[in-house]
Amino acid sequence: MKKLSEEEEEERKRRENEEEELARKRLLEEAEEKKRKKGDDYKPKKKKKEEKKEKEEDFLGNKYHNPFVYNEGDADLEPYFKPLLEQVGDKLQETYIEYLRHYHSLGLLNILGCRIWNAIHSENWRHREAAVMAVLRFLESPLVLII
Repeated sequence: MKKLSEEEEEERKRRENEEEELARKRLLEEAEEKKRKKGDDYKPKKKKKEEKKEKEEDFLGNKYHNPFVYNEGDADLEPYFKPLLEQVGDKLQETYIEYLRHYHSLGLLNILGCRIWNAIHSENWRHREAAVMAVLRFLESPLVLII
């Protein structure tokens, strides 16, 4: 009798293990199905973020075709501003788009350039000083006419 009861007990444990394994598989399958369904719901949200990034890239775009990144004013002031900025050593942040839009609407952005305006509105006082010195040197330099 003991042998039968031991065999029955082992059989019962084996069945319980199989049932638990089947239940786990079902739960995993259900979880995967939910993820797939939720994945479809979240795809539009990811697309919105990607579209937002694309809009920012379109706004900044190629520096030679976008006046908010590089323009005639930047080209004119570069010989004066670049050495001063290199002396400062810190990287100039180019994230002050709201100021650039304002100066573009006033017609001032193409005169002094984006980099000068970014430096003037920088949190780093060395950038502000370099921008002011570059503009001062530009204004004090003799006018050269190219014919």
